Amino acid sequence: MRCLLLGLAGLPLCAPAYGQIGDVYASVGVSNRSQRTSVSGVLPGSLAPTTPFSGRDRDRPFGVTAAVGYDRSIAGPVFLGLEAGIDLGDSRQTFTANSSATASQTVIRCFPLPPDPSGIPPPCAELSRTTTVFNETQALNLNVRTGPSAALVGRVGVALGGTRLWASGGLNAQRMRAAYDLPVVNTAIPPFFPFIVAEVGQPVDGLARMTTLPAEQRSLKRWMTGWTAGVGIEQRIAPLFTITARLAFANHGSVTLPASARLAPLRIESSSHTFGVGLGVRF
Repeated sequence: MRCLLLGLAGLPLCAPAYGQIGDVYASVGVSNRSQRTSVSGVLPGSLAPTTPFSGRDRDRPFGVTAAVGYDRSIAGPVFLGLEAGIDLGDSRQTFTANSSATASQTVIRCFPLPPDPSGIPPPCAELSRTTTVFNETQALNLNVRTGPSAALVGRVGVALGGTRLWASGGLNAQRMRAAYDLPVVNTAIPPFFPFIVAEVGQPVDGLARMTTLPAEQRSLKRWMTGWTAGVGIEQRIAPLFTITARLAFANHGSVTLPASARLAPLRIESSSHTFGVGLGVRF
């Protein structure tokens, strides 16, 4: 036991007298991650060719963590270190986007009236009127899954007896999987004019035609890369064993999924706050 005398009263404060702990360490633990994911893109169509959408969601998954690292004293209690870690937490989020448009086209058939003496073309005498209504509704269902994530960080801190305090910063990579489906849509394609006049027997040009946007399903996987920063504390509880607690923020960056027949380029961004606790061993 080591004891210190406090103040004038000379009261002893005693703590276990552990030996010097090793510079190499490994730890396992659990984490709770507040995962925020944002998506943005455009639903192309015929009647509504540029319908932008965006969404943001937050999930709080638990995960298992593991880390290995090395610390080296550089000046008294100050140390520098390097750590590699992984978080197996898995976040799943769902986004929806909708596009709806309606347009109508009217065709009037008539026969021409006799010319006006003034030379002004007369209106035609209407015989029939036909109106066609076109509806277009698109519904996107997007599922985004993020995790696991890995980090390589540098550490700087102070060692005060059996306690270590540190700040860290470095690189982060997170696995992202996205899958979406777009149901089939019956719609109209150009040329499209709202009002057309045609004489009886005359073919009508410029009419909209019905068409079908086929259903589309896609699944993509990407690694998102960014940066991370955090703080932590490590407390020795036995000659070789420690407990740790840490708080970190990570900006996982963004990815842009390429355009397809039914969807313009889709951008996905991800960031997270993570709190974790663990049990470690030093060699």
